[in-house]
Amino acid sequence: MTPLARSALVALCALLVTPVAAALRAPTPGWVLEPGRALGPITMGMTRAELGRVGPVSPHPAGSLGPNVLVSRAWTFFLDPQGRLRIARRPLGLTPGVVIAGRRIAPAATLNDIARMRIAGCTPIQRRIGGNVITCRARWGWTHFTEGAVSRGRVEVDISRDR
Repeated sequence: MTPLARSALVALCALLVTPVAAALRAPTPGWVLEPGRALGPITMGMTRAELGRVGPVSPHPAGSLGPNVLVSRAWTFFLDPQGRLRIARRPLGLTPGVVIAGRRIAPAATLNDIARMRIAGCTPIQRRIGGNVITCRARWGWTHFTEGAVSRGRVEVDISRDR
């Protein structure tokens, strides 16, 4: 093979391999979910003012939950006594999907769908009276996927930190 033919062949191979490599590096669509750390635009430890920049927040309509429980569109936020975000909860169906441990969970997924994925760090379904739950643990805290009476039959996802 002549040097010119060899370089042409190398160039052709590079053209064929580059799109495949780019596709392998392409991000998985959806919000990144890091148990105990972040869910999409929300990160643990955010203040009320920082949450307000994501969207308007207001006291929980129940009122009796106290000043550290806020709502914002589809979110419910629980702040610690220092006013920092400790728990964030949202219906899975109102997300663009979440990506946890490199696996995408679609917005319409059921708890059984999530259990079948066998995501690293996550438990099988735990059957409970108020609703069934899958718990995922990370160094920073927890994520719970809950489905049942409390969540009105839909899957909710929350993140919480240990401290």
